[in-house]
Amino acid sequence: MSSLLALPGEIRNKIYQFVLTSPDALRYRESSKRIQKPIFYSLGSQRAEHGDENEQSEFNELKYVNKQLYNETAALELKYNVLRFNGHPSDKLPAIANLTNFLGSIATTRKAWLRTIMLDDCIPPPSHGGTESFYSKPIASATAIASLSHACRQNPHIRVRYVLSYWANNSLRKRKSAFLLQGLYLAEAIRQQHHCPLIFGAGTPTLNLFMRDIANETGRWRGDVPASAMQAPNLRFMPSEDTTWNWHDWHSYASSIIVQDIYQVLALTEGWVRDGI
Repeated sequence: MSSLLALPGEIRNKIYQFVLTSPDALRYRESSKRIQKPIFYSLGSQRAEHGDENEQSEFNELKYVNKQLYNETAALELKYNVLRFNGHPSDKLPAIANLTNFLGSIATTRKAWLRTIMLDDCIPPPSHGGTESFYSKPIASATAIASLSHACRQNPHIRVRYVLSYWANNSLRKRKSAFLLQGLYLAEAIRQQHHCPLIFGAGTPTLNLFMRDIANETGRWRGDVPASAMQAPNLRFMPSEDTTWNWHDWHSYASSIIVQDIYQVLALTEGWVRDGI
């Protein structure tokens, strides 16, 4: 170890970057009976691959070797990695609360290192059957989303991606319908984007039905929270990470349903998969 510390600082910094860069996003865990303080850990570690996720050790253990390494590497993993707040079942707080608490707890200099944060509250998919299968509170509460948006506006240099694991698309026609309708709801609820008239045509019975349902459900979800409180340019709501988009499949699907503009469906769904809402 003395030979490492004898190297010039520029070379040591390159070594630190190499050692403290994870092949996968670093995941946040709250303190618990087994973990005395919040930590970031990597699923790519040998222990993660062969053991219980509850047994994970802190990713950056280099800082515990001696005082100088602590001074030079403490929290340095934040600079080189994507961070992920997953809402682990054993956590006392939801992922959004853990993220906002974390952002409020770290020093400004370290906060400036952050670049990309992934968020997944692990909310189960809506029940199947009836209108609720598409619209039943598919994300955290409007109050929580407003709190997250506020934190994002305070930290405009951080890209925050809220992954909705149930919002997925595959080759099945039923899943494409669900993906489209859930996207229309999310765009209306969070962004106040009214895509239905462009897709279904103004004044059609289909449009009137969807607009009524969406207005009722978004109103119940928002409550007293204004839509403006949920806006942040660096916050995007993303489909499940295994979601893909295929032009031929979506063109075939859009051609088989009653829509006014097939290409509006294609543009919307491709944009949602690529960039979220």
